[in-house]
Amino acid sequence: MTDTVSPASLRVVEPTWDEDRLLLVAWTVVMAVAWWRFASISSDRTFMYDEWNFVLNRWQFELDSFMRPHNGHASMIPAAVFFLLFRAIGLANYGVYQAVGYLTHFLVATLLLIAVSRRLGLRIALPVATAFLFLGTAAENTLWPFQIGSMGSIAGCLFAMLALESTKRRAPWLVAAGLLISLGSAGFGVVAVAGVGVEVLLRRLDRRYWLAVVAPAALWFGWYLAYGTSEAQGENLSKVAPYVHESFAGTVAALVRAPLAWGFVACWILGALVATRIVRKPLHEARLVGLVVIVAAYWSLTALSRAQYWSPLGSRYVYVAAPFVLLAIVELLRNLDRRVLAPAVLVFCVWSMTATWDAMTAHGRWLREWGEAVGVELRVLESRLDTVPRDYRPDPTRAPDVAAGPYRRAITALSTSPAFDAEAAAAASPASRAEADRVLSELGAFSVETTESPVGCRPGTESTGEILLGNGSQLVMLTNGPSEIGLRAFADEPLAATRVQAPGDRALRVTIDARLPDEQWRLVLFAADARACLGQ
Repeated sequence: MTDTVSPASLRVVEPTWDEDRLLLVAWTVVMAVAWWRFASISSDRTFMYDEWNFVLNRWQFELDSFMRPHNGHASMIPAAVFFLLFRAIGLANYGVYQAVGYLTHFLVATLLLIAVSRRLGLRIALPVATAFLFLGTAAENTLWPFQIGSMGSIAGCLFAMLALESTKRRAPWLVAAGLLISLGSAGFGVVAVAGVGVEVLLRRLDRRYWLAVVAPAALWFGWYLAYGTSEAQGENLSKVAPYVHESFAGTVAALVRAPLAWGFVACWILGALVATRIVRKPLHEARLVGLVVIVAAYWSLTALSRAQYWSPLGSRYVYVAAPFVLLAIVELLRNLDRRVLAPAVLVFCVWSMTATWDAMTAHGRWLREWGEAVGVELRVLESRLDTVPRDYRPDPTRAPDVAAGPYRRAITALSTSPAFDAEAAAAASPASRAEADRVLSELGAFSVETTESPVGCRPGTESTGEILLGNGSQLVMLTNGPSEIGLRAFADEPLAATRVQAPGDRALRVTIDARLPDEQWRLVLFAADARACLGQ
């Protein structure tokens, strides 16, 4: 056993600061541009989907808040980050959570930059990392703060791999720290341990490095015995091979948003080159073997637990695999002439960014639409929390974990609310405002009944089109025959649930329970010649 960090044949390009300082400044500028882009396409929203599980169930300062798994993943670090944010800034400033997500993504991209620069130099590493930074086909992780767990796990793995190449005495401690971060952030940490462990074996490093791998793994195993759950399903075993095959092809294709068929061809070629390199000199390809173990184990374990949903091309899965696929390609290219490689890599960067740009824009728009709808719905829900059933869920699709009872406890304990204010609600899209009316309808904000007899019109209230209603009970009379009517408060058009056929010979008793200052209900007449008035 030796304290050697890498085989002699492995070329590591050391940075020359006088030459590369400008490129490092350029990387800072690139990250600033990325921040602007991410914020511009994905702001003005609130928590979404899995995040609500953390909001409602992990704000309490108790052991389970940090140790409990999420979908089978160890989530101690993301749970701790969210807990600290809950206590420090509350629930109203979602932009801060987004900022933490962006910074985590920048950390992953920067570690990738360092890893590539050690093989090919910073001039080539910069466009590779830039392509990953703006990879629109991986936008789910990039733009969704909840994915700090997945991104943190990748960052820990990359950090541990970089530490293996360090000549400093504290290198084993750095390896252990990286693996602890990876294991404590998401399930990906398990394959990180496998990949780093294989690399330690092939590099023939001393027992300090073995301890750096085994100790974090033992701690994780202890957590698993106490809290862990397995989501692997036996019926998925037969699906592992095709799932891994499609995941490999899909990740390669996603780098430039190419058709999946081209991805299959590319992955076969890439797989053949990797296999040839490993078979020829396995002990000199420790990093390449470790990368293969990481992606193969990741895709296989994902197949065992998620193949029933069959989403190997999912954005979140592309994000996890992409850095390691890129690093594997770098290992294959490390002996090529830099003068030939530099322009080719620049072309790849431009191709990737332009091909996946719209994908990121579309995902940001989708996140904004979903978050906006939930923010408006919660504004309505909060106005009725004193009467709404505890198990009422305003949006089982976008926020399935949000039920009135737990939501009320969370916002009360944290003394803050993620609901949109009046200004944000008024600026919301018609679709989001229609969701507010849907929640109002489900919570019984209005009722319509037919009275037994006609009534006279209150002077000056007869109108066509629509009538503004007041709070409480009022009579409405159709003055020239029956018509279909509907009610709306925030929406531009009445929802189907509010539409009824009103007679022309009897009055309607409309009762409104409006609790928000901007909650103005209108009765809309659908017949072209219909007229109505408020009754006396």
